[in-house]
Amino acid sequence: MRIIFRTTDKVFGIHARHRYFSNEKTEVAIRCFNSMLKSIGDRRDECEIVVVADKSSDRLLDAVKSCDQLIERNYSGLKESILDSFSIANQKPSNWTFFVEDDYLFWDGAFDRLLSDAKGQLEYGFGFRDYPGIVLHPSDYSDRYTRESDVRKKGHIMRSDETYYRQIYNTTMTVLMNRYALGQASKEMVPLMEGHNQGQGFDAIFSKLYNQKDILCISPIPSFAFHLDNHNTPPPFIDWQAMWEEANV
Repeated sequence: MRIIFRTTDKVFGIHARHRYFSNEKTEVAIRCFNSMLKSIGDRRDECEIVVVADKSSDRLLDAVKSCDQLIERNYSGLKESILDSFSIANQKPSNWTFFVEDDYLFWDGAFDRLLSDAKGQLEYGFGFRDYPGIVLHPSDYSDRYTRESDVRKKGHIMRSDETYYRQIYNTTMTVLMNRYALGQASKEMVPLMEGHNQGQGFDAIFSKLYNQKDILCISPIPSFAFHLDNHNTPPPFIDWQAMWEEANV
């Protein structure tokens, strides 16, 4: 699995609001990176970690130096950052590519489940075999159960050996894609992003990908990660305060 971790502590964020546990972006980014490493654990040799650091402080750069490749950038905005992530991913396409934003706190068993399922159930298990393209969003958002645009769409529940997955149609840019989905996104979504206004969101563009008949977008139940953007409530069943403390800087 190739992980592309996008981070910055010079730009607060697209919504300019505090994260759930902290209003200090450097702390959030470092703890989220640490939680990802802790979750990977003994499976570290199965992951290649690429950190793309935009206008990042020396403290943040030092904290992520255990990655396999550190790329420093000076982006003009979100669109440039996302497009560059796709360019990096396509330079050496992996069977699975995980685009990770720097404000996702990971449950400590997340990667054990992800890597097991990516190597087996998601590709070959019942319910997944009809979809050559798999996209996995690691956070089980509560609003995906209530938004009319989602409720009125087909929503399968599928299971692997260890957990359940629910079909969804909206994600952030923290997504795990198999090679087929990456190829489809690069061919069809990237041109749309290139022509998109810098100040607009990209949700609608990615929803187009998830509505294709050959792409299945899913999220785990319970959640594998908590998006620390403060308009979300913590996903249930996981002690996220403990995950935050264990990822202490």
